[in-house]
Amino acid sequence: METMKSFFSWHVEDSVLLSVSCLQTVASKYWFFVPRSELPLMVRVLEENKDADVLQAAGGYKWTVIEKKATSWSAAFFLAHGIRVGFHAMEVRDYAVTGYGVPHSGFNGGRNMASAVNLACTGWPSYSIEHTSQWRGSLAILIPFEKLLVLAAMKLVDGEW
Repeated sequence: METMKSFFSWHVEDSVLLSVSCLQTVASKYWFFVPRSELPLMVRVLEENKDADVLQAAGGYKWTVIEKKATSWSAAFFLAHGIRVGFHAMEVRDYAVTGYGVPHSGFNGGRNMASAVNLACTGWPSYSIEHTSQWRGSLAILIPFEKLLVLAAMKLVDGEW
């Protein structure tokens, strides 16, 4: 159960996974998304405008600020800095899906209940490998890439995928 008018700060999902959220009851939930292509600009704006003490507390590492959901600026702030921001008003029985590494935030319009899950589809291993250096040491879980690749190959051979 989520509280009325509570918000979730700008962040990307753990291990740069995608997320699927479903609103199950009562009040709307409002989402803001920044396209992944805008992420470098968003990070630059974050670096230029984030309080120096906050960045210092994060060890000067801007991704820690994003990962720890420590950025609560309004969508209007990012729009004013030339960053495209999408919006979705989520109603009961709606789903919201965020792509790999897509920054998002939002708030609840009232008391509601929502479920969310992080998951990886077939495109995730190549995306995560491509961005390993960016996220190295800050992933929430250890990812056994070799095991994932072997299991995927076995499923392909067995005709299960």
